[in-house]
Amino acid sequence: MNTRRKLVIALGAATLAPRASFAQQKVYRLALLQLSNAESVRERENALWLGLKQLGYVEGVNLAVDRRYADSRAERLAPLAAELVKSRPDVICAPTTPAAHAVKEAAAAASSPVPIVIISASDPVGSGFAASLARPGGNITGTTNMQTDLDAKRVQILKELVPTLKRVGLVQAGDRLAQIQIAATQVAGRVLHIDIVAMTAQQPDEYRREFATAKRRGIGAIVIVSNGQNTQHEKLLIDLAAQHRLPAIYPHPQTGKPERFGLISYGTDTTALYKRAAFHVDKLFKGAKAAELPIEQPTIFEMAVNLKTAKTLGIKVPQTILIQAVKVVE
Repeated sequence: MNTRRKLVIALGAATLAPRASFAQQKVYRLALLQLSNAESVRERENALWLGLKQLGYVEGVNLAVDRRYADSRAERLAPLAAELVKSRPDVICAPTTPAAHAVKEAAAAASSPVPIVIISASDPVGSGFAASLARPGGNITGTTNMQTDLDAKRVQILKELVPTLKRVGLVQAGDRLAQIQIAATQVAGRVLHIDIVAMTAQQPDEYRREFATAKRRGIGAIVIVSNGQNTQHEKLLIDLAAQHRLPAIYPHPQTGKPERFGLISYGTDTTALYKRAAFHVDKLFKGAKAAELPIEQPTIFEMAVNLKTAKTLGIKVPQTILIQAVKVVE
């Protein structure tokens, strides 16, 4: 064989070798179950995909994703969860508490050990997902947004904004998580001598009904709890609070156009939690046990204040709140 012929063969082998290696790499299968619709969580999910990409996972290359959305209809979660468990993915991501309950129950019914990653579950231990945050002990790990604890803080913030406040409405979904949220908020209410009134809604007409009757029930301000339904209908909630002139506090840091902001928000950056969840997915892909992988808590809490809305409502925002805000809309 002449030298030129040998060189051509060598170059060909060098070209083909990486392709063969690339074709043989494992494709990891991730399932995703959301309570809300795809549009309302797109920005957050993009943070998850970015986190996974930074760890070397690219959808369509070495990552396959099976997505399901319940469009804020909680009754759809169970059958969707059963479909995902049956498909036998490597990991199921169930960001919210209702989605996680559905997947946990579907996995138990199918005797499936599939690991589950939560992202914005409010109280993993109280919800029965984990024995403790440090050592979950089951098949669920991930991150928590600590929203149940923060609801008490939100009542306190409303009291600072409206010192004469006597009754607060809690906009929640009436599900298992709502019972935990109501109980936690009532503890704060007793300390501040404020009655907590449950406002149960999941669909637009239900939100409109609850807000229309709020003042007749003596409700002077509103706490919007963190759940999939409230996230999907946040713009409607902001509009209803303005229409009925009710001070309201929201669970997530407000971003985007200032005119879309409500009066005040206080909570964790859920988008950052989605990105961090990629860490847990990666660890589980690589063989870590969910039982031994700690559930992480956020360390940064942000407040945003809309002074335009406050002025419309006749509220003077105290300096004690303004100095805590990372964003102030003039």
